[in-house]
Amino acid sequence: MHNEMPFLLEKFDRITIVPIDYYGDGSDLNCTWDTKRVSCFLVNGIQKDRALGYTIRKNFRCALSIIEEIFAGRDGWNHIRHFRFAHTYSKICYDQAKAIHNALIKHGSEQVIYSYWFHKSALVTAFMKRYYGVDAPIVSRAHSSDLYHRDWNQFIQLEKEPFMPMEWYKVRWCDRIFTITEHGSRHFKSIFPRFSEKFEVARLGVKANDKPNLLSHENIFRMVSCSGITRNKRIIRLPAIVSALRDYPIEWVHIGSSWKENVQSLMNEIDRLGISDKVVLKGQMTQDEIRAYYESEPINLFINISRAEGLPVSIMEAFSFGIPAVATACVGSPEIVDDSCGSVIPVDFTDQELVDSILPLINSSELQMAKRKGALTRFNKEYLADTNYTQFTERLIQLMHSRTEAPREQ
Repeated sequence: MHNEMPFLLEKFDRITIVPIDYYGDGSDLNCTWDTKRVSCFLVNGIQKDRALGYTIRKNFRCALSIIEEIFAGRDGWNHIRHFRFAHTYSKICYDQAKAIHNALIKHGSEQVIYSYWFHKSALVTAFMKRYYGVDAPIVSRAHSSDLYHRDWNQFIQLEKEPFMPMEWYKVRWCDRIFTITEHGSRHFKSIFPRFSEKFEVARLGVKANDKPNLLSHENIFRMVSCSGITRNKRIIRLPAIVSALRDYPIEWVHIGSSWKENVQSLMNEIDRLGISDKVVLKGQMTQDEIRAYYESEPINLFINISRAEGLPVSIMEAFSFGIPAVATACVGSPEIVDDSCGSVIPVDFTDQELVDSILPLINSSELQMAKRKGALTRFNKEYLADTNYTQFTERLIQLMHSRTEAPREQ
């Protein structure tokens, strides 16, 4: 959300940020925007209403909402099996909805209520719409795991199937849901055809660069990956690729970290294959540090081999510097990467398939230049922050003026 805040501030006089999952006292929150126009409401610091009437009403309404989900949604059995968890989860969201609504009454009317993720915060806003008479447009973005819910397990094959309560309910009471990919929009429309008019695509974006990445004059083919070292990101597979290409003048740079044991496993694999001279582990870097690195160091290829992604901002960042990418054909990645700006490999790729996608770039400077140009063209056409966030903000203004009418219960 950091990238789009300046564009929201161009159109809205005041913005209140409500960190739903934050339980601190606010002393560790660092607001980099004008505090006269951007404030933070610590909803979890509000004393809960413990009146008997409120408690009875809350328990009844939350239970009723789950029952509606059981009959109308597509994950009824999990809501029955995990009823106690879903009920507790709903009650927390109900309390937060009441606290935010009371704050709105005290400090002035709202214009748009916007949830950046389509999970807990979207349920809070749904309760605000249904039970507290909020008339402002209720909108949410939907990215990846918050969008696919139980289907996420099909992509990353978790040992324990994730349970994210109240999917249908959130769709029912939100006025607009902005997916960051066409794939996500099609997914929602296929599951909820009755609400298909609610789903729109609003891509994320990153800012443009004055300095495109330069090619190396040192005869080094430098590959970069940027992610946590997790099971889904599959960084542990890249040492084998580097080993297979060890006869070429290559270097692999990884930006990002994770649990200590994951980092140690990666280092052990690098040592086992004897490729430490061809690997640089940069560790965790800020976004500004990453951009500075892309400006100053020649990079030939960006690699993203995740099993599942919404649509990787890391690829947008690489493309903004004209760095081509290899990515897996998972969820939204093929919407940003194709043959014009890189290569797409199967989600369940073999090592040889990944090697074969890299070799043509190593062997042909002409092909590499063409794909670098394609990456920059794709970025400027579809993932430029100025364009995407301006359009999104204008869409919020349109919804604010139209004041979508949705049924609600008092």
